[in-house]
Amino acid sequence: MKRAAVKDRKQTRSAVADAPLLPKPVSAGSWRLFALAALAAVSAILAYAPALHGEFVFDDLHLPFLQPGAISIPLQQWLGVRPLLMFTYWLNLHSGGVEPFPYHLVNLCFHFAASVLLFTVVRKILQLAAFPESRRISTAAVCAFIFLLHPMQTEAVSYVAQRGESMGALFFLSAWAVFLYRKQAAISWRVTAAVLVLYGAAVATKEHTITLPAVLLLTDFFFHPKIPGLAGIRRNWRLYLPIAILGALGSIFVVRYISRDAVSIGFSLKEFTWYQYFFTECRVFFLYLAQFLLPLWQTVDHDFAVSRSFFDHGTAFALLGILALVALAIVFRKRYPLASFGFLLFVLILLPTSSVIPIKDVVADRRLYLPMTGLLLIVAECLRRVRYSAVLSLVLIPVLAGSTWARNNAWSSSLNIWEDAAEKAPGKQRVQFGLAVAEFREGRCHEAVDAYRRAAAIEKPDYTLLMNWSLALECDHQSAQAITKMQESLRDKPTAQAWASMGVLYARQGNVDQAMEALMKGQVMDPTYLVTYLYRARILQAMNRIPEAIQNVKVIVENQPTDESAQLLLRQLQGQAH
Repeated sequence: MKRAAVKDRKQTRSAVADAPLLPKPVSAGSWRLFALAALAAVSAILAYAPALHGEFVFDDLHLPFLQPGAISIPLQQWLGVRPLLMFTYWLNLHSGGVEPFPYHLVNLCFHFAASVLLFTVVRKILQLAAFPESRRISTAAVCAFIFLLHPMQTEAVSYVAQRGESMGALFFLSAWAVFLYRKQAAISWRVTAAVLVLYGAAVATKEHTITLPAVLLLTDFFFHPKIPGLAGIRRNWRLYLPIAILGALGSIFVVRYISRDAVSIGFSLKEFTWYQYFFTECRVFFLYLAQFLLPLWQTVDHDFAVSRSFFDHGTAFALLGILALVALAIVFRKRYPLASFGFLLFVLILLPTSSVIPIKDVVADRRLYLPMTGLLLIVAECLRRVRYSAVLSLVLIPVLAGSTWARNNAWSSSLNIWEDAAEKAPGKQRVQFGLAVAEFREGRCHEAVDAYRRAAAIEKPDYTLLMNWSLALECDHQSAQAITKMQESLRDKPTAQAWASMGVLYARQGNVDQAMEALMKGQVMDPTYLVTYLYRARILQAMNRIPEAIQNVKVIVENQPTDESAQLLLRQLQGQAH
């Protein structure tokens, strides 16, 4: 009898799990959704307008499309470790050249599309959490508007080099939406294939999206449409088995990727160890929460102290706080399902960038982009229980839009972004260095010299700072000091770049023999540094030694046949020769 009863229960459970999920009728007409989408699009354009028409900033200047001869480089050489992301840059270049506006516009379009997908995901989760049907669309819309207009999203959207954040989130949310809106409770092979393709696209765009399998497992555990808990997870083995394999392969790819980078990420960083990074991130975790609630500390380069030990800067209390919050989320998962799920989701998605894999920048505003999804579900839980939530939302959203507009003013130019950073972190050398470089590029040479001087006072300057400081001094008509700083740079680390720059300084002072000697030293040190040949060609051109100048430019063209500026100079010199 007992065996029969158990068998009947298993058969009933199986039938329930395989039953189709009949969608409930939409409580509002499609016009309402189109109106919300139109309002969102207009709001996004207005909020992001200052940076939308701004310039390339910071690492944007090192992206492939701004390199010499980029238009002639074959597509396969662009793809690299993030092929889908780089493909979008390639399309941008071939459709609109190197004007900043189209690049910013594509970033904003990805962000808008991710916001729309977030609306669909949140709306479905609200349904699974038995959220009042009459308020599902409005609550999901509030969450989507916050995601779209929160000022913390600015760095991920207005910074062309960080397009991977919104693009990766787009694929991540697409896979999640396919998973949530499947027709059968027990997932089919067709849905599995779609999720796997989108997951692969997400990881090929941004590595931290590797957390998707854990997010799907957590979703099934909390909100399986028929059998919540472990039993529902087991029913979806068709998805979890292959996605676990794909996730393992993705992990190997990520580990190999970070092992090749000893400058900005990986266990070979000199700045701190993996456990010191973990200790620091325990504190950063609460900074991100605070930034979501009150985004007053945004900057391109945070001055955040590193925790060198477990008890440094209150690390122990931060870690205990995180563990306590996780425990509360588990204990109260039935009473507050959305909040509990949202908090655990936030922790999961944040793990790749905020755990034990060291990243040189311990804090970055853009890292809140996708994890914000979890915090928005906590907001939804609050809206469920707060009276007049619609009125509060109507006040909140314009405030967020205004803050985002103000933040985008900072991202409209390199000078603005570094002036903002220097105001918030005046004691950080890299901030003063960034400001100095921006001042120099704007032709504000005296201000650049002052910024370099402040940077050198904070910490012993390296050869790069000294070299750039020298060029700023020359621009500020302080030629003797410029030579002195370049000599200091060469003593610290002799490089072909520094010798080439020294050659330019001597040439500007009329010391041609010393200039040519410096350039020769740079060439001997690194014959592949082609800037040396360019500088020598310019000096020889000014001396009317055209045949020699042509020979130097030919070296550049032979090694970089796609360098259009070098080809133009060669034609100009050949014209002078005739």
